[in-house]
Amino acid sequence: MSKVLLPLFIATAPLLTASTVVWTASGTVTSASGVYAADGITANTPVDVEMKYDDQAGRDVPRDLSGLGIPIKDLDYRNAIKLSISITIEDILWHGQVETGSSGSPYTLFLKLNGTDGGSESLTATVQETDGATFDLFPMESGPENKLIQLLFSSSDNDFLADEISASAIQDELITVASGSFQSGPSNKVLFSLNPTSVSVFNESLIPTTPVISLLKTNDNLALSWESELGVHYRLQSSLTLEEDSWADAAPIIFGNGGTKSQNVAIAQGFAVYYRVLAFPAPEL
Repeated sequence: MSKVLLPLFIATAPLLTASTVVWTASGTVTSASGVYAADGITANTPVDVEMKYDDQAGRDVPRDLSGLGIPIKDLDYRNAIKLSISITIEDILWHGQVETGSSGSPYTLFLKLNGTDGGSESLTATVQETDGATFDLFPMESGPENKLIQLLFSSSDNDFLADEISASAIQDELITVASGSFQSGPSNKVLFSLNPTSVSVFNESLIPTTPVISLLKTNDNLALSWESELGVHYRLQSSLTLEEDSWADAAPIIFGNGGTKSQNVAIAQGFAVYYRVLAFPAPEL
C-alpha cells in the first residue's frame, strides 16, 4: 500500500535582500503657495516621504577631479534607476517615478561627494516631467504644468556617501540636513523640512508569492507543477515526521523564470511521506 500526504504546503525560506533601496523620513511643511495653500496645506503639517531606486543603475560622472588630487566628484545615477518618490500629507499622496533619466541637467539621483566646491556632501533626488518622469498621483494640480518632486539630504561630516548607492553604502546616521519640495508649475509649490534623525535607508526584501501546486498521479509517480516567478528559486523537500529538523531536500533547486515548473517524485510504499516547496529569492550575483 502506498501513501502520500495531500495536499502539499508551501513555506518561505529566509529572505534575501533585493537591489531596491528604500529611504523613509518624516518632517513638517514649511510653506505652501498657489493651489496648495488655497486647498489648506499650511506650515507645520506633518509630512512622510518614501523614496525607492535600483542600486544597480548606471551612472554618469559630470565631474571628477580626484585624478588631480582634489577630492571632488559628482555622480548622476540615471540609467534604469527606477526612481520613485512618494509624499504623504494628511493622508493625501503625491507620487512620481522615472525609469531612466535624461543625460545632463536636470540630474536624477545626483551625488556630490566630499562636499563639492567646499559645501556639504549631498544627495539630491529629482522626479521631473522634463526628465521623463510620470506622475500617477498628483492631487490639487492646477493644470498640465511641469510637475516636480525633489528630496535633498546632506551632511557636514562629508562621510555619509560612498562611490555607490547601495543601502550599505549610505551612512544615514551622519545626515545633518534633509528637506524636499513638490510643485506643479512655478507658482504652486510645497516646501518641507525632514528630521535628519528620522531618515532610514534599507534594502527592500523580495517576498515570493506562495505558488499553487497542482498534482497528477501516474502509477507510482506524483507530478507536482506550479507557476514560477522570475528571480525566485524553489526547493522541494520531504519529511517522514513533520518535525522541523526532519526536512531534507528531495530534488535540486528549481530556477523560476515566469513559466510553469514541475517536479516528479516517487510515491513511497508502505508509509506516508510529507512534501513541501520552499520559495525564496535568487541570491544577487
